[in-house]
Amino acid sequence: METPKERVAESNRKAAAERRPGDPRPVEPRDSRPLIAIICAGLAIAFVLLGVMYVNSTGETPQPPIAEQR
Repeated sequence: METPKERVAESNRKAAAERRPGDPRPVEPRDSRPLIAIICAGLAIAFVLLGVMYVNSTGETPQPPIAEQR
């Protein structure tokens, strides 16, 4: 009687034997690294932009709009 591990191993051997050179390969964890890098870069850019906007908006004395100046 086969154990579940043996059945899975046999199934994997059969699948490996049927593969051809052009067949897609299974997704691996390292395949998501570029996506993670892009997301992290986007978050870093957003953080820097928000920081620059905050620094630029503080410390200045508010001036009335040009249309209201005399």
